[in-house]
Amino acid sequence: MPARARANPATLLLPLLAFCAVLVCLHLLARSVRSAMVFDCPRWWPFSVFDPRMPDVGALAAAALCVGAAAVTFPRLARSGYPTPAVVGLALLLLLASSLIQGFAYGFVHPVAGRGSGQGVQYYHDLPRAADPAAFVRTFHAEQPAMLDHTRTHPPGALLWFRLLLALLGDRPAAFSLATAAASVALTAAAFPVLLRAALPGLDSARRGHATLLLLLLPAVQVYYCASLDALIAGLLLALVAVYVAEGREAARLAASGALLFATSFLTFGVLWALPVLFAADVLRWRRTTRPAALLRLPVVLLGVAAAYGALYTALGFDYAAALRTASRLENPQGFRGLVEPMSYLFTRLENVAELAAFAGPWLLLWIWRGRGLLRRSAPLGWRLFTAATLTLGAMFLTGAYRTGETARACLFVWPFLLLPALAALGHSDEHDRTTLVWLVLAQGLLMQLFGRWFW
Repeated sequence: MPARARANPATLLLPLLAFCAVLVCLHLLARSVRSAMVFDCPRWWPFSVFDPRMPDVGALAAAALCVGAAAVTFPRLARSGYPTPAVVGLALLLLLASSLIQGFAYGFVHPVAGRGSGQGVQYYHDLPRAADPAAFVRTFHAEQPAMLDHTRTHPPGALLWFRLLLALLGDRPAAFSLATAAASVALTAAAFPVLLRAALPGLDSARRGHATLLLLLLPAVQVYYCASLDALIAGLLLALVAVYVAEGREAARLAASGALLFATSFLTFGVLWALPVLFAADVLRWRRTTRPAALLRLPVVLLGVAAAYGALYTALGFDYAAALRTASRLENPQGFRGLVEPMSYLFTRLENVAELAAFAGPWLLLWIWRGRGLLRRSAPLGWRLFTAATLTLGAMFLTGAYRTGETARACLFVWPFLLLPALAALGHSDEHDRTTLVWLVLAQGLLMQLFGRWFW
């Protein structure tokens, strides 16, 4: 991008105005159709869970803290080459300060413990069921239909994570939020550079560090990484793909991949998204080496995970496939929504995509668009991961997954892969462009925190 174009505010304002105009038009279209017929359409479509608000003095002070910390540390990080410990520390500080914009209760307590019966209390209020973890897993099938919404549509590990936090930290919901944020940021910051070394080999260590900071400052991360289990799931899925495609000892990497796949699958049924992504990496490896053994890597990992679940079934009677079938039936009690509620199906599918785009923002979307061709030409593995990740998520949407939207939170795992084209383009840009984009995504996230509430 020429220096003159960079200095012109229109190059920043025009994409923003066009982006906002498209969002408003789509919102008005959805609401106008909603006025003519009944279907699932949230008031602030495409945002599934959102309440507008005006910031108070405390919120403005927390936002000012974020801006001040970024202004002081961004130049120093650039000069020092974005070392991972500094990136993790700054990202965690900005994440917590950004959450504090909501106030301590709304930022750290309510997302875990809720504001009252039925409001964001699914895991926390189901904790008595997991007082004895072994008994909870043993009776999961019998109890699953009676559990609260999130617990019954996830494997037992979801509630057991909060049970672990309860045992370690006591009954302190805010501490649960802090621990989840710290674990998720650490996992993401450790795994993303590993993925980039394989997917975008042209990036040096400094640019991988910048990319990690950019990922951890995305609006979806600012809003949801502090208190949501989906942040931990996103970190584990990223680690799974990163370890699987990394260079190194084959046996060790496959064993680590199996352990990560088992851990993630015990937290979410959405782990199925990762399988086509891993297979796409294997197909590329097979074409490069022409060795059939490259296509046996994923079956070996899956056999290891199946053996682990077989042992769990023998010990405690937990049947993963049965739990998945029950969760699917509870999520869609009337069957495939495209047949029983076609308008709700259509508009929630559009909502799923539009919410991801809204959280990405206009500037990041532009960089993603610019980098597609470059990624395809210069980084075959990165291109395969990007296309497999997006196409698999799209296929999940078509099956009716994420029936109530909330994809910016529930699909946190896809953001590292959506970033790959943008990072390919940024790899051929200068420090000014990279710093500008970091500031823009940080500003978007802060504004979203200042003027909205995003949890139940």
